[in-house]
Amino acid sequence: MLAFATALACGETKYEVFLQALEAEGEAERGPCKLHYADTAASANFMSAATLSGDQIASCIAATDRALALFEKAASMGQPDAELQRAYDRAKARKEKLSSMLRMIRKMERDALRAPGT
Repeated sequence: MLAFATALACGETKYEVFLQALEAEGEAERGPCKLHYADTAASANFMSAATLSGDQIASCIAATDRALALFEKAASMGQPDAELQRAYDRAKARKEKLSSMLRMIRKMERDALRAPGT
């Protein structure tokens, strides 16, 4: 009986997995999902603008997918939880927006590659 209790104590809990998912989401926001701004020191006439690439957005989607997988794992470990569902829905909506953005940016990148040669 003691071995069974010890085995249960060593396993991950729903709460621990949920915290891992939140941490993965935070790392994504601070890492690949963080916008990088152009250096404005070269030209004071222009406001700084976010420079985005399809690769950066794809990395952000991959990081968001890791968080979503952890949210799904946490959800499968027990009763539904409103906070977990809100966090999952937020991450899912972010992924959908990013996917749409990625399609648009990839199209712009392809168009930019074709323009000089045509």
